[in-house]
Amino acid sequence: MVEGLVAVTIKVDPGARLSIGDRVYMNAGTSIEAYHELTIGNDVLIGPFASIIDDDRHQAEPGAAQYKGPVTVGNNVWLGRNAAVLPGVTIGDGAVIGAGSVVTRDVPANSIAVGNPAKVTRTLG
Repeated sequence: MVEGLVAVTIKVDPGARLSIGDRVYMNAGTSIEAYHELTIGNDVLIGPFASIIDDDRHQAEPGAAQYKGPVTVGNNVWLGRNAAVLPGVTIGDGAVIGAGSVVTRDVPANSIAVGNPAKVTRTLG
């Protein structure tokens, strides 16, 4: 389901693979960019203006890798408003990513991660 007055942007580069599960909710302003491989599980809630990308799109410094591996968002994940999921990250099933968080490394299942860079603050029961 896609909803909002602001467009949702989904870009899939030729040869890339984007997989979106069942019952995924994308709020206004969601941005998803797949240049290699990006997977979003079932029952995922994506808050307004959240973004997911699987490639840096430029070198931060000469010789730096732009592609760090696939991005995987597990089942029953909630991405808060303005959350950014960066290349090479896996978010485990049942995780919650706080509003405005920047996910630069893997987040375990059933945990809450917040901040920039996002850090796990607690485990969910």
